[in-house]
Amino acid sequence: MESALLLSDTTLADKIKKETLLKENIKSRSKSTASSSSDGGDIEIGDRLIVAGQRKGTVRFSGETQFALGWWYGVELDRPVGKNDGSVNGIRYFTCKSKYGVFAPPSRVQKLGEKKFSSSESLDTINWGAVSEKNEKRSSSSSSSSRIRTPTKQMKNASPKIARVPGASSDLKLEVGMGVFCNNELGVIRYIGSTDFADGIWIGVELRTAKGKNDGSVMDKRYFLCKPNHGLLVRPSKITVRGINGAKLMGDTLSEKENSINGDVKEK
Repeated sequence: MESALLLSDTTLADKIKKETLLKENIKSRSKSTASSSSDGGDIEIGDRLIVAGQRKGTVRFSGETQFALGWWYGVELDRPVGKNDGSVNGIRYFTCKSKYGVFAPPSRVQKLGEKKFSSSESLDTINWGAVSEKNEKRSSSSSSSSRIRTPTKQMKNASPKIARVPGASSDLKLEVGMGVFCNNELGVIRYIGSTDFADGIWIGVELRTAKGKNDGSVMDKRYFLCKPNHGLLVRPSKITVRGINGAKLMGDTLSEKENSINGDVKEK
């Protein structure tokens, strides 16, 4: 009789143990799935951030958007150095004052107080991250003090001669197929070179929306092919990549030639 009871107790204990392990396993997998599907990391709405190592703000939106793929944070900045009021292309993601809103992918933000800023970005992030950035005039500083040490140092000592964007590479150059930001629109470079309508180097951009001026041809000369009103030919200085002005991403020879141009013709 005692043997039967002991066996029964052992069986019950094993059953309870297995159920407990099963619940813990399911809970663990659930957390893992939620984390991988959201791509939002450990940043939540209301958290204080530094955007691109330079601008402080508060998270007002976290999720997917209509203007670009992937996970984005909508940040209300402390100062009016943003791009919007929380809406992009007519879609509102959060509400703030004009020029106080900015959007950035996870790779370009960090919580205030963290010591290390992420320097790894995929090509897609590099191409389309510029949607959240705006070129700002920065005060010059000595080369020794302008090196990136911490986000705080970077904010104080950023130099206009060097792109202060995490993951920026000195080898980064404008190339056909690269995503850019032009005339407040996302686009892709389809042509780089000279034209018949003006001297100097021009960039042919295919915009994602019909806010261009042509289909890749100007004055019956075709430079690239795209849908009508999706094409635009502009100076390198009129585009940005990862918040960096396109003129800074030209080769030395091309940059000198571009800088020597009068620039009377702005775009075609």
